[in-house]
Amino acid sequence: MLAQTGCDGCSNAETCEVCSEFGYKLDSTTKKCVCDTEEGFVWNPTLKLCECAPQSYMVNETAPKKGAPVAYNYPSHKKCFKCTDMFNICAACAASDVYMSGTREFTYIQTKKPVHIMCSTCSTTSYFYDSRIAACHPCWSQFGDACDTCTPSGCTACQRGSYVVPNASAAYCASCASKFKYCENCTYSKCLKCQGSHLLVGSGCW
Repeated sequence: MLAQTGCDGCSNAETCEVCSEFGYKLDSTTKKCVCDTEEGFVWNPTLKLCECAPQSYMVNETAPKKGAPVAYNYPSHKKCFKCTDMFNICAACAASDVYMSGTREFTYIQTKKPVHIMCSTCSTTSYFYDSRIAACHPCWSQFGDACDTCTPSGCTACQRGSYVVPNASAAYCASCASKFKYCENCTYSKCLKCQGSHLLVGSGCW
């Protein structure tokens, strides 16, 4: 029985010569097998082994979709890919052994077992998560060109020169000049800066 975790071949209890191909690499100084952090593996103190870091998977997509990120699509790789490698603008994923709406099917490299993975959280507030199709979309695509940040229920911040209009269906952006004449920048309730030589008086420009 080998004395070291992750060691596939050793000359004695202290010196490993060959490490497991999945998650380990040989430390040239100590001659022990350590987690291959460059490939995305970390030490699990409970299980006492190296495994993919949270929110990363050692998988290949069963049937890659056109236009999807392909950084992970190598037939014989032995690395862990993060959600950001597998899905556009994705910060976190959800995985299941059974199909869920919006998932894509992958295969674990080591066990060859199928797993269904989908994005569950966007990595930036300039995108919103559409739970219907488990994907992230840019705010402007749903709430207009002037929308900078948003949630699925509406825009939360607009570009300079526009303001957020509360709405029962979805908040959106409107031009400051459309509400306050000669206004260059504003909030929903008042103008903050006027255009050109116009003066700011109260909440409006003159």
